[in-house]
Amino acid sequence: MKSILIQKNAMQPAMNYEGVILKEVLLKGIKEDIFMLPIHDAIAVQQHHKERANEIMLETWSEVVSEMCGQKVETVTKFE
Repeated sequence: MKSILIQKNAMQPAMNYEGVILKEVLLKGIKEDIFMLPIHDAIAVQQHHKERANEIMLETWSEVVSEMCGQKVETVTKFE
């Protein structure tokens, strides 16, 4: 039962960070003149902006999570 309570208590801060990350991604998109449409926990962009939008999302995730953890966190992804 205790693990369920811990998980529930962890959900709200995690959801808050998700919102912070998405907001920062959208603001960076605006600065680069990239139209981004938020869809739940993702974004939709024009096809020709998809690479840069993905870079912005990964960079922003690393920045926010690093700040949250107090140490540098990097993302590792593989695209095929």
